[in-house]
Formats: sequence, C-alpha cells, structure tokens
Amino acid sequence: MLNQNDDPRVGSSRDGSSSATVTGISSGSNSASISALFTTLIPVAVYVGVCLAVFLLFRRKCPRVYAPRTFLSSLHPYERTAALPDTWFTWVKAFWRVPDTAVLNHSSVDGFLFLRFLRVVRNICLVGCCLTWPILLPLHICGGVGGEQLDRLTFGNISEDRRNWYFVHGFVAWLFFAFVLYTVCRECLYAINLRQAYLLSPFYANRLSSKTVLFTCVPEQLLDEAKLRKVFGDSVKNVWIPKASWELERLVRERDQTASRLQDAELELVRKANFAWRRIAKQGHPDVPQPDLEHGPVEQPRTNTTTTASTETTDEKPDLHGGIEPVKFGPDGPPFDVPGSIAAQWIPQEERPVHRPLANFGRRVDTIRWTRKRLKKLGKEIAKVRKRVNRGDAGSPMPAAFIEFTTQNEAQVAYQSLAHHRPSHMSQRYIGVRPYEIIWFSLRMRWWERIVRRFGIMTATALMTVFWSIPCAFVGMTSNISYLAESIPFLSWIELLPATILGFLTGLLPAFALSLLMAIVPGILRVLARAAGVPSLTLVELFTQRAYFGFQVLQVFLVTTFTSSASASISQIIQDPLSARELLATCLPKASNFYLSYMIIQCLGAGATQVVHVSGLFKYHVVQRFTRNPKIMYSRWHRMRKVHWGGIMPVFINLGVIALSYSVIAPLILGFTAAGCSIMHMVYKYNLLYVFASEVDTRGLSYLLALKQLLTGLYLAEVCLLGLFALKLAFGPMVMMFIGITVTAVVHISLDEAVGPLLENLPRTLSGEKDSDILNGYETPEEPSLPYPDFGDLPFETELPLETPEEEPEITHADNGARSLNSSRRGQTPDPKPSSWREDDADDDEAYDSDTSTSSSTQRLSRKDRALEGAEGLAATTLDLLKMLARVHINPSSVPPDPAADPTDPSTAPKPQESSRAATTTRDAFAAATKATSLLSTLISPPPPPPSGTRLSIRETAKHALLGFLHPEVYSTFAHLQALLPPELPDVAGAAAAFADPYASPAMVSGAPRVWVPDDGDGAGCGRQEVAHTGAVTGVVGRGARVDAKGRMEVDLNAEWGELVGEGGKAWLRDPELDWGRCRWW
Repeated sequence: MLNQNDDPRVGSSRDGSSSATVTGISSGSNSASISALFTTLIPVAVYVGVCLAVFLLFRRKCPRVYAPRTFLSSLHPYERTAALPDTWFTWVKAFWRVPDTAVLNHSSVDGFLFLRFLRVVRNICLVGCCLTWPILLPLHICGGVGGEQLDRLTFGNISEDRRNWYFVHGFVAWLFFAFVLYTVCRECLYAINLRQAYLLSPFYANRLSSKTVLFTCVPEQLLDEAKLRKVFGDSVKNVWIPKASWELERLVRERDQTASRLQDAELELVRKANFAWRRIAKQGHPDVPQPDLEHGPVEQPRTNTTTTASTETTDEKPDLHGGIEPVKFGPDGPPFDVPGSIAAQWIPQEERPVHRPLANFGRRVDTIRWTRKRLKKLGKEIAKVRKRVNRGDAGSPMPAAFIEFTTQNEAQVAYQSLAHHRPSHMSQRYIGVRPYEIIWFSLRMRWWERIVRRFGIMTATALMTVFWSIPCAFVGMTSNISYLAESIPFLSWIELLPATILGFLTGLLPAFALSLLMAIVPGILRVLARAAGVPSLTLVELFTQRAYFGFQVLQVFLVTTFTSSASASISQIIQDPLSARELLATCLPKASNFYLSYMIIQCLGAGATQVVHVSGLFKYHVVQRFTRNPKIMYSRWHRMRKVHWGGIMPVFINLGVIALSYSVIAPLILGFTAAGCSIMHMVYKYNLLYVFASEVDTRGLSYLLALKQLLTGLYLAEVCLLGLFALKLAFGPMVMMFIGITVTAVVHISLDEAVGPLLENLPRTLSGEKDSDILNGYETPEEPSLPYPDFGDLPFETELPLETPEEEPEITHADNGARSLNSSRRGQTPDPKPSSWREDDADDDEAYDSDTSTSSSTQRLSRKDRALEGAEGLAATTLDLLKMLARVHINPSSVPPDPAADPTDPSTAPKPQESSRAATTTRDAFAAATKATSLLSTLISPPPPPPSGTRLSIRETAKHALLGFLHPEVYSTFAHLQALLPPELPDVAGAAAAFADPYASPAMVSGAPRVWVPDDGDGAGCGRQEVAHTGAVTGVVGRGARVDAKGRMEVDLNAEWGELVGEGGKAWLRDPELDWGRCRWW
C-alpha cells in the first residue's frame, strides 16, 4: 500500500501539521499557521507587484487614465490639480509632499474627511499596538495552553488556572477604549467645525442650493406660490412647484429616442458615403481627386452655400459604376438645398439607413427623413402640452416645493422651523439639494405612500440581510474545510490535496469570495433607497452607508466568525456537551486569523486594483479607438469615475470595527489594520487628487456617521470580552466590562445629544451674525444693571506679583469691592469706595464681569494671567504659587531686600548660610518642580496655535501636535478651520440666473436634443449638408468632429464643455461660475 507519510499531496492537517484554516479546534494540531498567512500574502504580493509595474509604465503615457483632473476642460480651474513631474520615480517625492488639504480645496469635503478617517483608524491602531503588544502578547505567549504559531498570540492561549491575568486585559481595555472614545468625540467636534466653516464660506453660502429648501409631502392646500409666501414671509425669493405629466414625459422620452435614432442614421450615412468616395477615388475618377492616404488627404475647397445645377454639357466620363450614368461632383454637382443630394452621388437610394417603425405598421421608411419629420411633430406637441401644464389644464403638481430665500440665514430659519401643524406634512425637508442630484420620481410620493414604502424597504433590507447570511456562512465553513474533511466522509479527498492548494482554498479563496459577495450589495441598496422615496443622490449614499454597514458587520464579521468557530467545534460539543465552554473560549479568539487574510485582500489587493485602473486603460485606449459616435467618445472622455461613499466608507469602518473587536483578544490584528489603512490612504489620496470625480458630496455627514458607526467596535469588543470572561469564570474582569459598557453607552448617548443638532443645522451665532467679532467669540460689553457686580459673577483670579511697583496706589480693587459687596449682603457693611474708583475703574471692572463680557478661548489663552472659575481657577492659582516659590528659592535676588539691619540688635544678626550642596539640591528640586508645573499648565491650558505657515522645529511640531490632539477646542476652532478653505474660489452670487428654472422638472425645461454630425469636407462632403438640413428640425453640432481621408473619426475631445453633447442625448452643462451642473436634454 502507498505510504501517505511520503505522499506530498497529503494535506497539512495530517500528523499534527498546521493548516490554513480560519479557526482551529481546541488542540493546537490544526492551528492556523504563519505559512497559511504567507499562502495568502504571496499571491497578493505578486498581484500588487504586477499592478504597480503597469501603473509606473503607463502613468506618463496615459494621462486620461491616471491624471484626468490635471487637464480636462470640463473641470473648473479650481478643481484641477497641479500635475506631478513626468518622471519614473521622482514624482513620488512630490506626491508625498502634497498635503491632504489639497483634496479639500480641489475635490470635496467628503474626500478630505475620508482620508482623515483612514488616518484616525491608523492612529487608533498604532496607539493600540503600543498599549497591547508590550503587555498582552507576552501574557498570551506564556499562557500555558500550548497553542502553536499565531494561536499563541491570542486570548485563548491563557489557561483557566491563571484567571487573575484577565485583570490585565480589563485594565488595558479600559485605557484603550477610553482613548478611542476621546478620539471619536474630538473628531466629531473637528468635523462639525469644518462643515460649518465650509457651509458659511462665500463659495458655498452664495449658491442657489444653499438658500433653497426642499419641502416634501406638501398638502394640496399649500401647493400655491402665494400661500407658501404667506407661510414663510417676505424672505421668500422664488418658489418652484414641480409638476408631473405622464403625457409630457412620454413625448419627451419618445423625442429623445427619435433623436438618438437620427444620430445613428446620420453617422451611418456619412460612413457609407465616405467609404464609397474612397473606393471611387482609388479607381481614378477624373472628377474625384485621389487622396494621398500615406501623407493625408488632398486639400480641396468646398462651399456651404447653395448652388444650382450646371446646364453646361461636359465630356463623357468612363462608366465606373457598371452602367450607372455618371454624375458631376464638387461645386458642379447637385444642388445643396436638395436633401440627400450630395450623399446620392456616392451611394444609391437602397443603401441609405432605413428602419421599420411600429407606428408605420412595420413598413420600411428612410430613417433620416422619417426621424426629421417625427422630431418636428413631437416638438410642436411638447410645446402645446407644456402650455397646458403651466395653465393647469393637464398634469398635476407634485406634493413638493422648492423655496428659495434671500439669504442662507433665512433658509436655515425656515429649515429649522416646523412648517405644518399636521403630522408627516412638510416635516421632511432638505437644504443644500443641488438641481442635478434630484430624484424626481421620489417627489411624487404622498406622505402615506412614503411611510408604506419606507417600512416595506426596511422589511426587504432585513430579509435580504438574513438570506445573505447563507452564502456568507458557507464562506466561513469553506475557510475551515480541512477540519470538515476530517469529520465528513465524502470530503475526505480534500485531505489528499497538496498543502499549497489547500492553503489557497482555506486562506485566499474565502477572503476573496467574501469581498466579491459583499461588493454587489451597495448597488442593490441604492435601488432600494430610490424605491423608498429618497429625494437626492446624496441622501441615497447616506442610506446606503447605514444599511451597508449593517451588512458588513453582520455578514463579514459576526456570521463568518461564529460559523467558522462552530464548524471547528460543533462535533466535539455534541460528543461532550460539558466541554462547550472551554471549546468556545478557545476557538473564538482564533477566528481573528481569518481576518488577517481578509485585510490583506481588502487593503493590498483592492488598493492595487484601485491604482492600476485596468477598466480605464481598456475603455480609453481600446474601446475608444473603435467607437464611431462622437457623442459617445466625447462623453466617455469627460466622464470621470464617481465616488460612491455609501459603498466605500462601510468597508473601512468595518475594518476598524474588526480591529477594535479583536484589539484585546488578538492584538496582532491592530498592526495589520494600521498598515492597511496607511496603504489605502495613499491610494485614495492619489485617486481623489488626480482621478476621481466629486459630484456627490455629503459635506461631512458621511464622516460623522462613520465615527458613530465606529463605536460599534467598542460595544462588540466589550461584549466579546464579557462573554470570554464569563466562559473563563473570571468574575472580576466581568464587572470591569460591565462598567466599560455602561461608560461607553453614556458617552455615546451624550455625544449624540450634544452634536446631533449641529449635524445639519447652522447655529445662529454663525449663520445669523456676519460680524467677525461674533465669529471669533467676542461681544460688545453692556453696562451692568448694578453699580457693582456680584461675587459669583466675577472670575476668581489671584495674582501674586513678586514685586509691586512703587507708583501703584494702594486702593481697593474690583475683586475686593465685589467681595465686600457680597459680604454686605450677608449682614456686613462694605467699606466705602472712593469716587475715583467708581469713575476711573468702572470700565476695568466691567471687563472682568463674566455676565457682561464673554471672552473667547483664544482671547483668554493669549493673556499671560488667565481668569478661570472653580476648579480650573484653583488649579491655575496653585500652579502660579508653585512657580513663585520656585523662583524665590532658585533666584533669591528677585525678592525685595529687607530693611537695613541694626548691627547692635541680636535679633537681626546674620545667620550662617546653608552649604552650597544643599542649596544646589534645593534649586534643582524647585527647578524640576517649576518645569513640571509649567508642563502641566501647558497641557491643561495650552497657548494659541502658531499662525499657519510658521516654520517650527521638530520639538515644537510634536508639542503642538500633542496639544492639538488634547485640545480641539483651541486648535480646531471655527476660525482655524475656516483658514483651510482656499480664499481664491470664485464667488457664485447671481451666477444661477443663467438658468431660468433651475428647479423645474427636466420634462418641462429640456430643449430639443442635438445631433452631432462629423465634418467630412476632406471626403464625400455630405456631412455639411446633413448639418444644414437636420438643423431645421432639431439642434445640431457640425464641428469638433471630422472624418479623415482614411475614414477614421477624429473628435476634438478638449472642446469647451457644454457646447457639445453627451451620451444618450444628455450633457452636463457646468456654468463657469457654478460648481453644480444642470442636466439638459439636447
């Protein structure tokens, strides 16, 4: 018999060797090994190397694929990014120096905050590595269970007889989770301040969309402009009530289809005519100059003016068409005003484009002539129906209204107020909705239909989540297939596979399959969002982010973890139910080994795919060469890849959730997450600066939602630790986790209550007042109502000067006066005040009144001596006292000398001085105390940040970085973040007047579609005639595209945006002074 011990095909699970499974069973014989990790890493590394080689090779040759944002004419100047050096490798240094704020200035707020989110997750993981690796990894290695390789680094490797060790896990979890909570809170403050600074910048505040509020579910009684103006007052500037007409939409849709058919027919006619022209030219027709196909076409002047047929007789020409009577060409040819006369010189009538319309009972018709007549008829019908709709004779108004206000402040007042007294009527309102991102179908829904659809979509999403667990569970079990092969007889053949193939099946394949399985979910969720009645593309992305995150956590994390763990231990639990506690406590921590492979796939593999842009190379350098439609070529060239944050953010939020959940159980995952986020940060930074479009922008709402969703990782980590401590019967750490869960919930609820109103609303202090002093926190002090302020109204400020100026009069100051007044109210008589104090020092006293003068944090921090209240004031006073004592002992000369002593008086005789060593020791001690107190004072109350652009040393940079992290209220204020926005962005005030009805439905304002006919003046010459005749019935473009002598289509892809057309009869018109587009039918 064959000795299987010598068979190299035997799987790695035999004879105690390790395999590439997701989790192991209770013993170490089936442990996930480092070799299994490399089985995943090696093919991914090869793929990354290939992608990087392709990227470096084609980056300079294919700028449309790898740097379209540097030159496309469809972008505004402020949207274009400066190009990188055209070198092989030195561009990396220039790219490294580009700050993330360039994304904020050239792309979008969401792009900038997404990069910041990756940095935040990376920093959290790095801090977690510094906390957990030196403390927990040695404990896990010496745990005493006997796990092998990667399993030795997990929580499950600690034996139950060492339960006191779990207190270390509890304290480390407290420290790390507290850091995460603080980071989330400070990032929420940062994002809110940045969002407010952006919304209040002139570039955004003067937009039409920022001053327009969309109200849905408007009752029929208020669907009138006069009534809406009466409700919202004189601040209303314009009112748009969209109207729906199925007949009008049907006619517009038919007109677009007819124009598209005419476009194809014109291109086919030009192609056939030029093909026949080249064939005749090659045969040597005397009236057709033979083109020089090697050096270009022969220049021959042509005229676009109308000509008449020549009556002069000419010599007979040789018969080149097999008996067809020869005709004259060029200026002496047929008249220009006869439709199709020039094309008829080259092709017979039977070769013209034809089709069989159903409206003509399937009979064949000439496509060009029929579509021209049909477009002319449809244009008249559409104009009549629009007049009827405007009069109210046809169609019906949608239960929605767009109301433009005079200022952004007035729009915010209307947005934050309750508009209607009935439930669900005008309660759903939106501000900042740009015209081109409106989903018009959603505006048709009544309030009851919207409720029914919302609950129906919620049910469908829940059912989809449940049924999606089946394939995800199958992936989880497949990743542990080596153990299943030992338990299930018909899978025993899997054990005979070579170790490399088995490692591929259990390591790389499940992670890759799970990534593909989850990639199709966002598209389905966007369809469900539209069906639920979400009115804009931005809100669709937020809906998708919420739902997709639930999918990610449930399917990628929970289902995969528990199914893989159950598949490894279910049979042993059945055989010995009493061992379930030990098996689950051992198997659950080992599930983290699968996510090491998953993060390699998700970060390295997906990052390489995002860099190489294979689809872009194929689309712009292969498909584009074989495209003959200039509209499609032009539209494809200018259409950049959109970023759908609803499908991108949840993937990386889930990575952070997984890292937090396993941070204490398996700390090794923190290093992989930090490395993966660093890689993806560089990838997305490049793409956002040079490749991706920025049409859909939530203006920071996606980032704020991501921060709250990241807290799910804390809850899961604490619950998992609680369960593991319970399985290990460690009751003390269980209590610690109960406390941790409670604190996390309290902080989470408090955070929601604090920042919830600031997410979408602009506060009155920012939007209502444009005075710079108010924005910076200053107010004009008012006169106090009492002659002297109360004691409680004064800040407790204590000054201990070392020297008192001689010229300073000994008078009663404001602090003393306030205290005496307060004491008089307790039954004591205050000392009389000199009249000079009341007259001269009244202003000074008012300046210290906390009720009448509210100083900003910046103003307080700029003063040398700060006035603080309560505990903070006591701490500051204590620090000042310690500083004074230190100065006295270190530099006694700073103390005023005593009066001259009488040498005859023994009480004033000089005392022997201390030894120099004791004095030095005292000075050193007080110097250290002074340094410590100064450092503590700086950490508690930091100085203002240096102005932007200030060159700092490494030490100062690190100092301000630490202070900026600890004090976002000082370093990330509204004023500081406002400075990040570029001041040179154009002011868009009044630019929206270019559009008469920016918020009218497309069916009401769309113009006649344009047809793009290429110029073939160097060939058959029929294109110019087709432009003239088609232009009589619809819009037409006759420039920007030409057919050369070889029949190839040449399109001027850098023509001005908006003058040409897009694919499908649509074009995104972008006004030079606006950054929102308008979708028009041409």
